[in-house]
Amino acid sequence: MSNKRNVVLFKLLRYSILAGVLIFVSWQVFSHALGNKIFPAIHGLCPFGGVESLYLYLSQDGLTLAKIFSGTMAIFFMTVVITIVFGRTFCGNICPLGTLQEGAGNAGRLILKDKFIIPRVIDRPLRYLKYVILIISVFMAWATATLWFQVIDPWAAYGHILKPQELFSGYLIGLIILIISLVMSFFFERFFCKYMCPMGAFNALVGILSRSRVVRDTELCISCGLCSKACPVQIEVDKQDVVKSKECINCSKCVIECPEHGALKTSFWGLKLKPIAFLLLTVGVFFGGIFTLQMLGFDRYSGKAEATLREVAKQQGFTVEDFINKYDLPESVNARTKMSKVQELIPFYKMAEINNTSTESLKELLGLPDELDNNTPWGKAYDEVKLSKIAELQGATIEEYISYYELGDEVNAETRWKEVKGLVEEYNKLNSGSESCGGH
Repeated sequence: MSNKRNVVLFKLLRYSILAGVLIFVSWQVFSHALGNKIFPAIHGLCPFGGVESLYLYLSQDGLTLAKIFSGTMAIFFMTVVITIVFGRTFCGNICPLGTLQEGAGNAGRLILKDKFIIPRVIDRPLRYLKYVILIISVFMAWATATLWFQVIDPWAAYGHILKPQELFSGYLIGLIILIISLVMSFFFERFFCKYMCPMGAFNALVGILSRSRVVRDTELCISCGLCSKACPVQIEVDKQDVVKSKECINCSKCVIECPEHGALKTSFWGLKLKPIAFLLLTVGVFFGGIFTLQMLGFDRYSGKAEATLREVAKQQGFTVEDFINKYDLPESVNARTKMSKVQELIPFYKMAEINNTSTESLKELLGLPDELDNNTPWGKAYDEVKLSKIAELQGATIEEYISYYELGDEVNAETRWKEVKGLVEEYNKLNSGSESCGGH
């Protein structure tokens, strides 16, 4: 890839994607750390959580470890897919921890004007350390049903940087490893990726199935060595006809640095692709796949985010169809329906059954008229409950209730729930870490 314009465009595009993913993930996890639990914790946005949860997920019909949700499994599944199809491109073109290390490495090259390489006699055996870490981490996670690796995980430590108390009490080892990884990456590119990352080891093993390779044309190659010098994981590209190493992270940096047009190419299952096309295809499939899985119900990344019917049905040991039949829900309900909506659609008589009471007693408790149709959806029935009754059921006076939710002077004891529920729900969203005074 010798066209300078294409080289600049590729670098701009690749670093924009890497920076974009890092910034987005950082915003999410830092927001969580600062108290807004609707955002995911760092564990929920790492595909290795999917590896650690895989045994439980397969053996217990979709259950996951604590701090891991359906959205995490979507990231994990798509990481596996793109690794099989495109090789270790997640490591090279998406992973935010890889981006931090690459940034440190680029700074090192810029300042030191050179690239340092660990001697092969040390480098080669050290590469196997990440596989040992993978085996131990997965075994301990599956045996203990916990995110065992999180204590030493530098990525988990990164997610808690804004919470020093949690960082130093629970993630100190991970913080030390993070600092060491970034300092070492300043001198030796992608240090953690090469020697310690269990997700990198997992991707390396899965990547054996891939047929996406960097191919060298020996007749066009001028043996300048620039490709090998550009490789962040120190593969001797200029000495191979086809790069088959498990260490290759498919970043295409070797291809774009090649000064001889056509000497190095990215082979995608036999088809020759330009680095820009390969990058866009990789990222498009990854994020497009995650979006598709979200549409299928793999859309929760946080314990505060609302569960879907699919998740709740599984937790109760039902299929979605059985749950719908059990609670006599309308045909409009499906696996992706949020549970607040499901609750609103449960018939009034069924809600009485769930609470082990009669429809008459429930109407009396809520101050609803006797003539209310027992098939009325719960949400519609509750909309007619007066605030005075809601406050009473919550153990508060109407004045306390109105003051707590800042409802204004126009609201009084006779106001119906339907007139203020939007205000109450909005208040709860903005104050998700506080105690609730009411609602249903």
